[in-house]
Amino acid sequence: SQRRFEVPSEQIANTMKLAIVSIEDKRFAEHNGV
Repeated sequence: SQRRFEVPSEQIANTMKLAIVSIEDKRFAEHNGV
């Protein structure tokens, strides 16, 4: 049982979004995406 809260993306700081992407995809800056 995990505590989860739904948060609109507009309420998430851009630096947090970039941090999550960099953790999930180490080569993100090197390729064009999917």
